[in-house]
Amino acid sequence: TEPLEKLMPIDGYEDMPLVPLDIAVEPLVSSISGIHIYAYSAKERCKNPPADDLTIDESASIMLYSMDSKFGNKSLHVILNEILKSADKNKLEPWLLYLKLFLTALSHLPSTRRQVYRGIKLDLSKEYPVGETIVWPGFSSCTTSINFVQSELFLGSAGPRTIFSITCYLGKYIGNHSYYSSENETVIFPPTQFKVIDCLNQGNGLHIIQLQEIQPCFSHLHAPVFSSISKKPSSKLTFNSVVNHNTKWKQRGVTLTKHHSRGPKPDCLYLPYGVYVDDNQTIYIADHGNNRVMAWKYGATSGQLIAGGNGSGFNGSGCETNQLNKPINVVVDRRRNHVFISDSGNMRVVRWPCENGTNGEVII
Repeated sequence: TEPLEKLMPIDGYEDMPLVPLDIAVEPLVSSISGIHIYAYSAKERCKNPPADDLTIDESASIMLYSMDSKFGNKSLHVILNEILKSADKNKLEPWLLYLKLFLTALSHLPSTRRQVYRGIKLDLSKEYPVGETIVWPGFSSCTTSINFVQSELFLGSAGPRTIFSITCYLGKYIGNHSYYSSENETVIFPPTQFKVIDCLNQGNGLHIIQLQEIQPCFSHLHAPVFSSISKKPSSKLTFNSVVNHNTKWKQRGVTLTKHHSRGPKPDCLYLPYGVYVDDNQTIYIADHGNNRVMAWKYGATSGQLIAGGNGSGFNGSGCETNQLNKPINVVVDRRRNHVFISDSGNMRVVRWPCENGTNGEVII
């Protein structure tokens, strides 16, 4: 059943960085066995480029949510919704990175008025009095097809059943990104307030409850900030806020490289992430997918290796000081001639020389 109580808003995820899916699920690995495998599978199954101008990571976050793969005895969306409905919001902390990515993806999808349906194998007619206003505090997956809800695959034709017929205004159609695209799935954000319009007894154990979405007086969720991951899948380039005040801006940009691949080539990048621009217009790039940091001088056609490029190590265990694993950000201290790197996959911050460095120093 859907809890009817109003819960306090959720805080914390809005200040989290927007990171790739494999990093977003890392805090969940210890509590949800195998989630990194399903995250990888979701990313591999995504169309390239994804629909709706989403990045691959954004699209994959939706696909991971829609999967029915079992973690223990529950699907990921069931586990997440139980925590969202819980009074103990501390349980949500490991989910914040994923929640930031997932909500950003959903927010990029258009909101349209539509009629959607949701089915539950219970008689909930007495819990939804006509005229009452109720709240659904979790994410709610619905479909635009009432035939699917009534099919033997879902509710069937016998036993206690409730179909919610919902007029929604802010639902997000995720059919282009769902693991089960044929289900025509729409996700409704939490919390959503509804007015109960009618409750119809159809006989043979079936009740249809008509709901109409209304504007909530508060929101669990803050509007995500869309500045960290480029929306264009072909770019994958992100800009952090550390841009030197002498940087010269032009209305039309120049592409540093059109080549993207794994490997040591100096003119290629693979899933570039954070960047830093110094006084000389040299761009330092966290080449996330190649486990290295590159420096691209103004007007150059290839980059110079600054740090990493020697394999990845793994989660800080057994990794060497000459390795980086999925770096996501870089800051340059020109006065001391060092670069500071957020070595995300090895869960540390390292300092490297700006020039001719062969090893870094772990500082955090």
